Amino acid sequence: MPKINGMIKNPLFIFFLSIALMITQFTFVPKQALGAANPAVVSGSTYKIVNVNSNKLLDVAGSGTTDGTNVQQWAEDATRAQKWVISLTTDGFYRIKSSISNKVLDISGMGTTNGTNVHLWEDNGSEGQKWSINTNSDGTFTIVNKYANKPLDVSWSGVTNGTNVQIAESNGTGAQKWKLTLEGGLQSKVLGGYWTYWPQSPIRIRDIDPNYNLIYLFSATPVGGAPGTTGAVTWNTPGNGRGAATNLVADINYARTVQGRKIILSVGGANAGITFENRQRSQNFINSIVSIYNQLGGFDGIDWNNYEGSVSANTDEMIWISLELKKRYPGFIITTPPAPWRAADLTLCTAMVQAGALDYAAPQYYDGPGLNDPAFVVSNLDKWVTALGAEHVAVGFGVSNQANYMTVNQVVTAWNQIKAKYPKIRGAFDWEIHMDESRGWEFSKTLKPLLSN
Repeated sequence: MPKINGMIKNPLFIFFLSIALMITQFTFVPKQALGAANPAVVSGSTYKIVNVNSNKLLDVAGSGTTDGTNVQQWAEDATRAQKWVISLTTDGFYRIKSSISNKVLDISGMGTTNGTNVHLWEDNGSEGQKWSINTNSDGTFTIVNKYANKPLDVSWSGVTNGTNVQIAESNGTGAQKWKLTLEGGLQSKVLGGYWTYWPQSPIRIRDIDPNYNLIYLFSATPVGGAPGTTGAVTWNTPGNGRGAATNLVADINYARTVQGRKIILSVGGANAGITFENRQRSQNFINSIVSIYNQLGGFDGIDWNNYEGSVSANTDEMIWISLELKKRYPGFIITTPPAPWRAADLTLCTAMVQAGALDYAAPQYYDGPGLNDPAFVVSNLDKWVTALGAEHVAVGFGVSNQANYMTVNQVVTAWNQIKAKYPKIRGAFDWEIHMDESRGWEFSKTLKPLLSN
């Protein structure tokens, strides 16, 4: 076959070669950085997802809750239709769930072509419902579907309300760039303390040392005693020696709205475990939490303190309850203080984090032989961070003159080692606030400056 400059000279060959090159040019998709957890995203948290080009929010059309409800962009209106729970899956992608319906962002018909519609659908675990969230050089995010390998896109770069959202070939425009705004949820670093109801004259909530940015209300306990007759819980009214009970609702509101603190209702406690053998007990629990929420004028989350000793956790039901509460109250925080030595507790917390049902676990290193040893704390914490990720782990301390509690100096020793090893550790709590008050707030005043150092 004749050649020119070493190349085959054949019109038919050249024609097909040209077609092949054109096809390659127009169909080649650059490989995306898929399947890697993004440290900028707090799994299980609620976000507003804002398009860079239009400054409008990812929105559920008509606040719909059925399969196939369309997703669009719309000006911010503060409704739950614009709030999304983003949770890491076990394979390193994200599930993006509407807070109004518990349904997830899904590509229509598992389509892969440009313009494939994006809508809501029941969570089925498919790759069409998984997304990578990649950070761009300008700090925005590109949200790429795993199955189609195409990013979330505003149709024709539209800027008006109701413009459709789809997937399309990556083009680097603002129509495919998004900002994630954390809605409510946790502070980046938490310093918590347990405020117990039983002292005769507890300090008022608003007067707690300001270094505490999260306060656990301890506690709501099971109706009928452990493990509960119905699954419901009831709030225990605190002592009123300094006006804590009389002013409780006003003080909770002041702490949340003026002081910027998070108020978490702890449920259970020693000899107050709660079990959830069936969905009816779980629903009764939710109903009671809603009742207490209304009674107290609102709070920011619950702390699962319901399993200990002979009372085992009901993992599936606790996950269901947690997700239902997060759906009802966007930004709702779920925490738990597990026993650091118990494998079953680690298994529970791992399952809950993976399901997007737990913001952090805070193993409690006090009130047990050897738990007050800083070396044990640092060593034991390794398995919790490995399983949950540092951002989902806090450290539970107890400062007291009692046996198996730490001194503040021991807390500092442990914390400095932990922070050096795990800079993204979520924070710490103290058992308990009234003890810290009696000691001149030595825990909160000492530890708060060390949280971010």
